[in-house]
Amino acid sequence: MKPPTTLDNYTKAGFTCTIDDKIFSNFSYTQQGGTGIADNAVTVAPSVPANGPSIDFSGAWKGSSLINSITYTVATISGKKSIKDALLSITGGATTADGGFTVTELLCLGAMSFTVTGGCPAGSTKETLIRASTGASRPSIDFTPVSQIAVMDTVNLTVFPNGGKDVSVSSVDNFFSEVPEPGSLALLGTAVLGLSLLAVRRVLP
Repeated sequence: MKPPTTLDNYTKAGFTCTIDDKIFSNFSYTQQGGTGIADNAVTVAPSVPANGPSIDFSGAWKGSSLINSITYTVATISGKKSIKDALLSITGGATTADGGFTVTELLCLGAMSFTVTGGCPAGSTKETLIRASTGASRPSIDFTPVSQIAVMDTVNLTVFPNGGKDVSVSSVDNFFSEVPEPGSLALLGTAVLGLSLLAVRRVLP
């Protein structure tokens, strides 16, 4: 696993990053509107929480009209655990009465890339996660396990007409949980069975 560094290192051709038993690749970064921030001002921090790999993007996204998107692919190393859910988390979301933010995560389940128009290719399943200042929220999703996902995180900052004040988001964090090992499931089943037998013994005279 690579130490934290800036996004410009990740967007270089052919770059890959292994986090636990997952390979992250095909990174790109686009900016629209506002002053934006360059890819060398976005810090990328891989980590491995208990339930699976995570990748965090931190940057001072701030503006009155700004859309920045980070795309990448996460794939399971051959023979390793598949991905069964995804979670989107953000920090530093600041708004005023004059503006708001929306952070979306487009997931193309089963895909290694997006179409030329930024959509999900045929044969993949499209899902969207969202965090917004309006209260709209779908931060996580469970799905049938897959071995690869194309991911697009988009930070959208908007100041309403006549507002004139900036809104901001400071980090976007992606988590991907893995299918438990067969051994772990067996241990869980044994524990449940043991508790059931103990309960029966206590009930029987």
